[in-house]
Amino acid sequence: MGSERPSPNNAPAVQYGPIASCMGGVKGAPFEARYEEREINKGLDGVSSAESISGCIYRDSAGRERRECLVRGGGEAHELILISDFEGRTALTLDVAAKAAIKFTGMGPPPGAWPLQSSWSFRGSWSFEDTAEIRSIEGLDCRRAQPLVLPGREAEPRAVGEIWVSDEIKYAVLERVT
Repeated sequence: MGSERPSPNNAPAVQYGPIASCMGGVKGAPFEARYEEREINKGLDGVSSAESISGCIYRDSAGRERRECLVRGGGEAHELILISDFEGRTALTLDVAAKAAIKFTGMGPPPGAWPLQSSWSFRGSWSFEDTAEIRSIEGLDCRRAQPLVLPGREAEPRAVGEIWVSDEIKYAVLERVT
């Protein structure tokens, strides 16, 4: 699994992880995978800097996710562990070096059925329309999403690339975005 996204104007990264995500907790589809994510920042002075994140993702049959990641950037490396329990509406972030933990509660919709559990959500404008492309990636059948050009917004900077999602494990398997 991977993701590669440049940030304009050396903007700070505010969110890591896939651009595409399944709406709702995913029960009964456990998996584990290694991933790599690279973010390339190009400053106004034309100088580029890069930050990378690599690690593992684990999801159990109850839908809880554990993401272990090593964040490298600015000559430093930080080891983080992120645990999300969508049913319990909690998340936990562990900073290994600092031996610190932060717990978040009340995340996601209230208890009960998740809305649109089988639907996909994207950060930005993406669509499965105009593409019926399916490709096998790491043994999973994946659908291709592409950037959506909204009417009247053709002149604005937009994402270029592709996102491949697996309906079987309900996860973004490959993202290449500029």
